[in-house]
Amino acid sequence: MAQFQRLLVVLILTAVLLVVAEAAGDPDTSGCRGLTHGRYSRVFAFGNSLTDTGNAAIYPPTAGGTFTRLPYGQTYFGRPSGRASDGRIITDFLVEELKVPQPTPYLAGSTAADFVNGSNLAIGGSTALEPAFLEARGVTSLVLVSLSNETRWFQNVL
Repeated sequence: MAQFQRLLVVLILTAVLLVVAEAAGDPDTSGCRGLTHGRYSRVFAFGNSLTDTGNAAIYPPTAGGTFTRLPYGQTYFGRPSGRASDGRIITDFLVEELKVPQPTPYLAGSTAADFVNGSNLAIGGSTALEPAFLEARGVTSLVLVSLSNETRWFQNVL
């Protein structure tokens, strides 16, 4: 089990660090393109609660969970933010450093316009491996979302 946990952490950190940011192309002479100030125009984030900025607060099995109530979000946001943290998470810092707008949580969007700034496809409790694979080994999860679901959501956004 420890080996599985290490693999999961490595996969999640890799996904976070790669963040799948889309290059904005050649910037104009001011170094800006649209609303961005750098090389990137949007971010697509994958992962679990380490990168989720609101999907778990919407996903029916976890909606209304503890992270949707105070003290989660109290210190930095002043209100519950849907993050499994009192403050910001790695996605928030990456978006700030890349100088791009915060991506819309996938489950909060409904039109193409909602995803112009990218999308956060991460959902707290998701796994790298398929739920069926885990269930066959006696592991059950409240969140039946895996990395393959997140990549399908990404295809829907595109």
